[in-house]
Amino acid sequence: MRNWFIIPLFLTCLLLAGISMAGSPYHIVTNQLPPLKFEEKGIVRGITVDVLYQIMKDVGDPINVADINSMSWARAFEDAQTIPNTIILSMARTTAREDLFKWVGPVYSIQLGLIGKKQGKFIVESAADASLYTVGALRDTAPAQLLVNQGFPVDKLNYLAKTEQALRMLDQGRIDLFAHTADSSFYMMPLLGIDPSEYKVYYVIRKAIPLYIGFHKDFSDDYIAKLQTAFDSLKLPQNGGESPYDEIVQRYVKDRSFISK
Repeated sequence: MRNWFIIPLFLTCLLLAGISMAGSPYHIVTNQLPPLKFEEKGIVRGITVDVLYQIMKDVGDPINVADINSMSWARAFEDAQTIPNTIILSMARTTAREDLFKWVGPVYSIQLGLIGKKQGKFIVESAADASLYTVGALRDTAPAQLLVNQGFPVDKLNYLAKTEQALRMLDQGRIDLFAHTADSSFYMMPLLGIDPSEYKVYYVIRKAIPLYIGFHKDFSDDYIAKLQTAFDSLKLPQNGGESPYDEIVQRYVKDRSFISK
C-alpha cells in the first residue's frame, strides 16, 4: 500500500516540475552592443530588446525582459546553436550563418569599421594595410570575420572577450585599432569615460550591415513567419506619422553622424 502511494506522488511532482519549466520556454541570450542591447541595473535594454518584446507580445507569446541573459558573444553564439528554444539578439546574417539559425528582421543596420585614435594618424586603405598595426576584435563577430575575408591575416588578430575591455585597451594604447560596430563603440565610449571626439573610423569594413534576431533551428517556420509579419507591421507608419519601430529607435538613438569616416 505504501508503494502505491509513493508512485503517484512522485509522478505528480514530475508533472508540477514540468509545468514550472514550461512557464519560461525560451532561453534568450545577448552580449553588450548598445544601443541595440546593453545591460543597465541588471536588466537588458535597447532597440532589439524592445522590438523582440513587442513582436512576441503581438503574436500572443509575451516574454519577460528580465529573463534575458547577457554574456560574452562567443557563449551566446554557442548557446543559440546548441540549446533548443534559444533566441539570440541582433546578429549579422552572414553566408556562413545562414543555415545555422532562423531569422526575423532586419532590425537595424550598422557600420562595421576599424576604430582608432585620431592622433594615431594610421594609414589604412585596405584590410591588409591594417596588419601593420595592433588590431583587436571580439571572437566570432562579423567585423572580425569580414576583416579576415578582406585580406587581414587571421593570426594577427588579437581576440578580446568584451567590447568594454577592447575600448579601454584602445584608450590606453594597448591596441591601435578595434574592429567593431561603429555605432556601439561610439555609444559606449562616454559611458566608460572616453571622449568619442578623439576617435575616428579609419577603415570601413562594411558600410551598412543589417542585423537580425536569430532563432534556434527548432522553431517552426510558421512561428517565425508570424514574428516576421508582426515585425513588418511594427514598421508601418501610424496615422500618417512615425511607426512604432521609429519610436523605439528614437528612444536610444538621436544622431548617427559620429560614425562617418
